[in-house]
Amino acid sequence: MSLLLANRLFASRMSVPSHFKAMTLKLSVGADPKTRFDALVSSDLPTPALKNGEVLVKIHAAALNHRDVWIRQLGSGKEGVVLGSDGAGVIVASNPDKTLIGEEVIINPGLNWDSQVSGPENPAIYESLGHPTNGTISEYLVIPRKYVYTKPKHLSFAEAAALPLAGLTAWRGLFTQGGLKKDQTLLIPGIGGGVALFALQFAVAIGAKVYVTSSDDEKIKKAIALGATGGANYKTKDWSKGLAKDLGGKGIDLIFDGAAGQENFDAYLNLMKVGATYVNYGGTASWAVNLPIATFFSKQLLLKGCVLSSSLHPSIQYSSILVFRTVMGSQREFVDLVNFVNDHKIVPIVSQVFEGLEDGSTKAFNLMLAGAQFGKIVISMDHKL
Repeated sequence: MSLLLANRLFASRMSVPSHFKAMTLKLSVGADPKTRFDALVSSDLPTPALKNGEVLVKIHAAALNHRDVWIRQLGSGKEGVVLGSDGAGVIVASNPDKTLIGEEVIINPGLNWDSQVSGPENPAIYESLGHPTNGTISEYLVIPRKYVYTKPKHLSFAEAAALPLAGLTAWRGLFTQGGLKKDQTLLIPGIGGGVALFALQFAVAIGAKVYVTSSDDEKIKKAIALGATGGANYKTKDWSKGLAKDLGGKGIDLIFDGAAGQENFDAYLNLMKVGATYVNYGGTASWAVNLPIATFFSKQLLLKGCVLSSSLHPSIQYSSILVFRTVMGSQREFVDLVNFVNDHKIVPIVSQVFEGLEDGSTKAFNLMLAGAQFGKIVISMDHKL
């Protein structure tokens, strides 16, 4: 009997639980904004009745993102929400299509964005799993059928859970926003996180040349082992001059940046060739930079876009911003991402898997806060993955 058939048979015999455990947000009252980190508590939640077109997924693995940390730090979260945007598991109930029961799936965490290239068709209703909608750090998840997709067969549940948010952000940033092509040169600052590593894997898969930066020489070595052409330690004096020498005066076609920060941003602009593009997906170093307009028009640089959500950080507002700001992507892009992963047999880099919903969540967040990971951090729901 095949593993898939066995899973379908097992799932079909499972009774749907009346309640399940999930890690929910508990807001801190009167917390110091400088040290705030709202608690996650294990809660028993009732299993909702499935509406038409919904499925119940037994979550086998969930993965963390910086988004989960920011929600706990900023005090703008919703009391009782289940965190987590990434997950993979097995459908155990479906309304009305019972043939879906037993299917191994990954979950698209971006809701209400169908196919429009510029952004969600209606930004006011675009949202992500894990806030404000209940997310994946949970034993079960109820979600519309259209947001679950067959898990790539070459991936484990832990590897599949690592893919959705970071993979989709990297896919949209590189190909929809950045227009990256074979033989072009890409710079990925701050290699080590999930989005950056997916960008490296995707770019190498299409034959682009990739350079990376990090403050950790070991991470640069690991990136080169994964296919990067070279890299630079941005803590080293004149690192950008050394990288410019490695480039042989040809410059960078695309920078895909999740850190920002003024000092490095100025160096990036100097490394970009005429007509290059800068795509931003975060601000782990700083949420604000001064933009030297003269450099933009003299080098014909492409920097434009619109933030999709003001919920992640208080300095982000709905407004036109002179960077390509990318936050995940559409359902159509998610389908393209999954097809690409299947075609190129991409295997997400998993830094560590922590077992157990409650204990695993605590350890996973501690590792994320330490910033020592190389790849995605995954929580296993008491399954050996």
